[in-house]
Amino acid sequence: MKSAYYLLFIFFFLLTTYADSQSLINIGGVVVDSLTSKPLPYCTISLIPIGTSNKLKTTSNKDGQFTFKIAKHGNIQMIFDVIGYKSRFLTLSTDVPVIGDTVRLTQTIMTLKQVNIMDTKPLITQKTDRFVYDVHGDKDSKILSALEIMRKVPLLSIDADDKIKLNGQDNYKILINGKPSVILDIKSSDYLKAMLASGIAKIEVITVPPAKYESEGLAGIINIITEKKVLDGYDGSLSAATDALSDQTSRSASGIFNLKSGKFGASASFGTALDKPKQDITIDRHDLKDNLNHLTQSISDRFRSPYSYGSLELNYQADTLDLFTIQFNLYEATNNITEQTQTAIFNNNLLAQGFASGKESKENYHVFSYAFNYEHGFKHSKTKFLTFSYRHSDYPDALTDYVSFDNQFNSSQQNLIQYNNQVALEHTAQIDYTFPIKKVIVDVGTKGIFRTNKSNYQDLISPPGTISNNDFYNKQNVYSLYNTYSFTLGAWSVKAGVRLENTVIHAYSSSSIDTISYSSWTLSPSVAFQKPLKNQASLSLGYTQRITRPSIVELNTFIDRSNPYIQTTGNFSLHPAIGHNISASYSKFGADNFIAGISYFIQTNIIQKVTTYNSTTNISSISYENLGKDESLGVNLYYKHSFSKNVTIDFNGNVSQVWISGPVENLNLYNNGLNAYITSSPSWSLKKGYRLIGSFSYERPRITLQQVSSNNVAYYVGVSKSYFNNNLSVSLFAYNPFQRYRTLVRNLTGNSFAQSSTFELYYRKFTARLSYKFGKLTNPVKKVKKTIYNDDVQQ
Repeated sequence: MKSAYYLLFIFFFLLTTYADSQSLINIGGVVVDSLTSKPLPYCTISLIPIGTSNKLKTTSNKDGQFTFKIAKHGNIQMIFDVIGYKSRFLTLSTDVPVIGDTVRLTQTIMTLKQVNIMDTKPLITQKTDRFVYDVHGDKDSKILSALEIMRKVPLLSIDADDKIKLNGQDNYKILINGKPSVILDIKSSDYLKAMLASGIAKIEVITVPPAKYESEGLAGIINIITEKKVLDGYDGSLSAATDALSDQTSRSASGIFNLKSGKFGASASFGTALDKPKQDITIDRHDLKDNLNHLTQSISDRFRSPYSYGSLELNYQADTLDLFTIQFNLYEATNNITEQTQTAIFNNNLLAQGFASGKESKENYHVFSYAFNYEHGFKHSKTKFLTFSYRHSDYPDALTDYVSFDNQFNSSQQNLIQYNNQVALEHTAQIDYTFPIKKVIVDVGTKGIFRTNKSNYQDLISPPGTISNNDFYNKQNVYSLYNTYSFTLGAWSVKAGVRLENTVIHAYSSSSIDTISYSSWTLSPSVAFQKPLKNQASLSLGYTQRITRPSIVELNTFIDRSNPYIQTTGNFSLHPAIGHNISASYSKFGADNFIAGISYFIQTNIIQKVTTYNSTTNISSISYENLGKDESLGVNLYYKHSFSKNVTIDFNGNVSQVWISGPVENLNLYNNGLNAYITSSPSWSLKKGYRLIGSFSYERPRITLQQVSSNNVAYYVGVSKSYFNNNLSVSLFAYNPFQRYRTLVRNLTGNSFAQSSTFELYYRKFTARLSYKFGKLTNPVKKVKKTIYNDDVQQ
C-alpha cells in the first residue's frame, strides 16, 4: 500500500502559445481513497510555485477530478487536503514533461485529548433479535462479579444453586466473544463468580439466534463480550476476594491484561480460586404400593474445590484487510467431597435396616482447547468478509469414589471403590462468507462438528475384590449449512434465515448388547422483526426452531452406586430433541428503561431425568430418557428507574406456566405449575467515592416431569469505596446475613413412590473484594470490522 503513495503523470498537454515569453501548461488528475480507490469529491488542492508567495486553489469535482492551468515555473508544490484523510504534499517540475494521473490519500484516525459527552449512553439497547446490556454503563460493574451483574440483565436470573437461567430455562448456550468455552460448559457459575464485571463490555441476550449460530439451545444464547482496547499500549485489571466469618470458605484472584502494538495484539486472563461450600440433605422416600417401606437418609456434604484457569488470545493484523487470531484456553480443577450418611429403612414403622456410610470422592478436571481464526475483508465493500475457523477441545474428567460402611443393622453392604474416567473430544471447522446484495446483507456458511464422548469405568468391591469393567462410546458428527438475510422492509428491520443440519450418531456400551447408529436431518428456520416506535420505543417479534443434544453426563452409562439405595446413570441411546421458540416484546428506553415480553416454548421428545423405584431391592434408579412434551408460556418484565442521578433501582422478572407430560414405566405422567423469578437491585452513590448496593431475589424453580421445588429467597447488601481516580475499588458484602441456610425442598413423585428431599445450603457469608485497574494507552490502530464466531459447544 505504501508503494502506492506516489503521483505519476500520464496526462501531458502543452500549449504552444507565447505570452510574455512564457509557456502555459495544464496539470490535472483524480483524487481517490488509497484503500477502496473510490473518488474523493471536494478535496482542496493548493498549488504553490516554489520561491513565491503565490497560491492557486481548486477543489475536486464529484468524481474526484481536478485541473490547473499554470505558467512554466521550475518546481511547484501541490497540497491535497480532505477531512478524514492525511494531507499529501507533492513537489513537481514544470520544466520537464509531466503526466497527470491519480493521487491516493490515506484515511486517518484522530484522537481527541478531551471529549465532553452531553448525552447519556443507553444502558440497554434492543436490536432485531437480541437485547444488549452495556455493562460499562452500570456503575455497579466496578464492584460486582460477572455472575452478580447478570442478575440485572433482562431475561436472565440466577437460581439457588448459582445456575444461570434464560427466560426461566436452563436450556441455552453461553458464549464469550461469540465463541464457546469449555470452561463455561462445565463450571460457568464458578468461572463467572471469579471474574469481575469490569472486564466485560457488553452482555447480549439473543432470544432469536440467527441461522448462522449452532441450533443448540432452546431458550437462546448468552454472549459475553469482554473489554478489548483498540488503542496502542496496554491495560488490565487485578482482583482478589475472600470470605470471613462465614459458614463456607471462598477465596479467589483473577486478572486481565491487554496489549496492542502496531499490527500485534494480545489479551490474557487468568484466575484461581478455592471454594469450600457445605450442604446438608434429608431424604424421605415412601413406598406407595403398600405404604410400609420408608427410607430416611441424612447426608452431610463438605466440599473442597480448588481450580484455576487461563486464556491467551494473539492477534496479528497483516494489513487493513487480513486478521489472524490464535486462542488457547486451559482449565484445571479438583473437586474433593467428604460425605457422611445415616441410612434407615422402616417397615411397618419398625426399623428393618440401617447403616452409616462415608464417601471420599475426588474428581479431577483438565480442559485444554485451542482455536485458529482467519478473517479477510474486501477493498470495495466494508460489509464483505470471509472467515475460516478451526477449534479443538479436550476434556478429560477422572472420578474416584471410596465408599465405606459401618454400624450395620440387618445389612451387608460391602466397601466400594468406583472409577469413572470419561473424556469429551471435539473438533470444529467452519467457513463463513458475508456480502451485500444492494441493501441486503447475506450470510452463508458451512460447519462440521466432530464429537467423541467415551468413558471407561469399573467397580472394585472389597472384600472379596470383584472387579466390574465397562466401556461407553458415543460418536456424534454434525454437518451444517446456513443462509441468513438482514434487510429492512418498510419500517421493519428483518433477520431471516435457515440452517440445515445432518446429525450422525454411533454409540455403544459394553453393559448393553445394543448398538445405536442413525442419521437425521433437521431444517431449522429463524426469523426476527423489529419496528421502531416513537419516543425510543420498539416492537420485536421472533420465531426459531432449536435442537437440544445430550451431554456426556446424560450419555455416560457409568452407574454411581455410592448411595446404595439411590443410584444414577446415563443413557447412551439418547436422541436430540426438537423445540420451537416464539417471542414478542415491547421496549422503551430513556430516563427509565422498560421491557415487557411474552414467550412460548414447546419441545417434543424431550430429554428428562427420570426416577424409577424397585420395591424388591429398595433402589431408586435415576437415568435420562427421551419422552413426552414440554410447553411453557411466560411473560417477562424489566424496569429500571432513577430517582436521581445517584439513586437507581431495577426490577427483573419472569413468570411462566409450564405443562409437561410423558410416559414413565408405562404410566403417562403429567405435571404443570408456575415457574417464576423476581430480582430487584437498588444502588446509591454517596459522596467521597462511596456506593451502597443490594439485591433481593425470589425464585420458584422450574417444574420437571416428576418434581416440584419450593420457593427460594436470597439477598445481599454491599458497600464500596473508590480511590485513585476510580482505579482502585474496595468492597464489603453481606450475603443472607440473617439466615444461615438457603433451604430448598424438592418433592418427587413416581409410579409407586413419593420422595421429599430437603437441601440446606450454607449461604450466609461476608466477603471482602479488592480490584485495581491499570494501563497506558496511546494512538489507535485500525481494526477489521467483523469478529469470528465459532459457536459449537452445547451448554
